[in-house]
Amino acid sequence: MPKIFDKTHFLKYAKNTNWLIIEKILQIISGFFVGLYVARYLGAERFGVLNYAQSAVVLFNTLAFLGITEVITRELITDFKLQQRILGTALILRLFGGGLFLLSMLSYIFFYEQDIETRWIIGIISFGYFFNSFDIVVYYFQAKVISDRKVKAFLISLSTGAMLKLLFIYLELPLIYFAVALAAENIILVIGLLIGYQLESKDIFKWKFDKTVAQRLILTALPLLISNGLMSIYMRIDQLMIEKILQDDALNGYYAAAVRLSEMWYFVPLSVCASVFPAILHAKASDEKRYQIRLQQLFDGLGWFAILVALFCFLFSDWIILLAYGKEYAPSADILTIHIIGGFFVSIGAVSGKWIYAEKLEKIVFFRTLLGAIMNIILNWYFLPIYGIKGAAWATVISYLLVYTISNLFHKKLIQLVLFQIRIFTFPFRINQFIQTYLEEKKKKQEKK
Repeated sequence: MPKIFDKTHFLKYAKNTNWLIIEKILQIISGFFVGLYVARYLGAERFGVLNYAQSAVVLFNTLAFLGITEVITRELITDFKLQQRILGTALILRLFGGGLFLLSMLSYIFFYEQDIETRWIIGIISFGYFFNSFDIVVYYFQAKVISDRKVKAFLISLSTGAMLKLLFIYLELPLIYFAVALAAENIILVIGLLIGYQLESKDIFKWKFDKTVAQRLILTALPLLISNGLMSIYMRIDQLMIEKILQDDALNGYYAAAVRLSEMWYFVPLSVCASVFPAILHAKASDEKRYQIRLQQLFDGLGWFAILVALFCFLFSDWIILLAYGKEYAPSADILTIHIIGGFFVSIGAVSGKWIYAEKLEKIVFFRTLLGAIMNIILNWYFLPIYGIKGAAWATVISYLLVYTISNLFHKKLIQLVLFQIRIFTFPFRINQFIQTYLEEKKKKQEKK
């Protein structure tokens, strides 16, 4: 009879999870403190240029991945004997995608961007992002459940990038040097990943290109390429449109500063869903009623957490911006009070996404993302000339509202999601029921022991 609980495997996954948590925490700490210091030093105008350049690069960077990133891990897990062929083929495909990405960025720079300094900044950041073509070994580490190699490389690149930025601030160097720091982070990360892989497997020079594997990867990845491209548009188009419609770097800086603070806590709903949902799926397989209750509890918890975060920002947005960025970024406070509303929809959207996969309705995700991308562009195009950067914040919030809530009304299979979401607002009246359910489950566990 097979073991239900394997201590060795449990410890392996627990250790792997701890490394991923460490990575996320350090990323947030570095991004918050060093990022705020950089924003203060650069000022709103130059900070706006840097964020605009990053947004432009990220928007096109989908081409470099060709949508195969999610596929590689699955391929390695299902057929690890073909490891060298899978990684070798993926590398060639990613290099091809990286070439398309660089050509796209060169075209964007020379035919669309007029400012010489901004051209150089976009070019330097693009060069650093091109090296992401070599980071396919990350998916080897995921398949083998050995994230420590990846995290160690990430920590080296993160600390190097942070030290470079602080050094450039101390030396009072111009904006272009911070683009160099961003590029250096990517390059150092890739070098660290490749060294970690070689130390682990010692077969990096045995990788081979396989035409059959390439065809399989491309056919599987095409829908993901389109979805990822739409997601990039969905998440980054606002800062590009601010730059091109309002033509004011300072406004882009105010907007970027507020968005960074507004989105800083998004890892909470994503992490909670990733951690809790396996237990919810187990409940679905054994007890449908318990599955529904646990889902509602997840919606309630994350929904009200988002509401409390939004209320805090409503009350103290001026103080938060002043403490984080200084007086120069005072206009960011109004943006923060609007954009933070979107966090509620992101939270319930994270739970909704897991429910959609549990119910095997994955195709709906593509259409939701397409709707979000189209609405974000239309709303920004209409709102920006009238309301300025506040319009961009409202465009984001409204597009989140449409994608994660209202769109559910137009699909009969998603009506259940609407009911879950409506019940979030009745939670204060159901606290006694919530506590009673918790106590009953606790009592059952004790009786089993």
